[in-house]
Amino acid sequence: FAALIQTGNLPNPADAEEWAVFLARYDGYFARSEYEVVGPERRPLVFLFGSYSNAAKFGGTPAYEAILQAWVAHRMQRNLTLPHFVQQDAYNDTFVKQLRLDKVVQSRSSYALGDGKVNGSYGDQMAQNVWRWEHWLANGDDVLPLAATGWDPRDRGTGCASWMPHGEGTAWTRMPTAQEVAATVTAAVQWVCNNSAAAVTRHVLVYAWNENSEGG
Repeated sequence: FAALIQTGNLPNPADAEEWAVFLARYDGYFARSEYEVVGPERRPLVFLFGSYSNAAKFGGTPAYEAILQAWVAHRMQRNLTLPHFVQQDAYNDTFVKQLRLDKVVQSRSSYALGDGKVNGSYGDQMAQNVWRWEHWLANGDDVLPLAATGWDPRDRGTGCASWMPHGEGTAWTRMPTAQEVAATVTAAVQWVCNNSAAAVTRHVLVYAWNENSEGG
């Protein structure tokens, strides 16, 4: 398993008690043998979601970076392996480039993939997968590819998910066949093999947003 942290819920290091509880919890997770690690240093893999949208909550990107840097400093002070951060809603090139230049976040990825089409083709979704991988590679980023395997939140529009954004469920992608899913995952794995210098985690993420809300 690996942590997926909705960054709007990150504690403020200035709150010493809350920060200490947070650090102790994740130190415990990272120490477990089943926690997912990457690279020869066996760095614990941490996905960050909501980072760009929540940067304003922290007072801007530098303040958000400071929280992650405080977390890294805690691990360094205790001679513990540093986390490998993956920015999961990494759709803003400028934001991601700043995090990378400041050596805060190591890899770039996606959370899910919806193209806004009504009864859209899964082939179009697959093409979007590949476009993101290639675009981020060209941007100089390290990439953890998303192999999106669907987008069909129509059932959520019936009111079963009161928190859903207005309008969700009005667009969907047709369900892929088993062969299309296999081709998508194979393409992502092959992309990592072909671009290993820019895919240091050697991981892919397989994910669908569907009637179960989140099918990762």
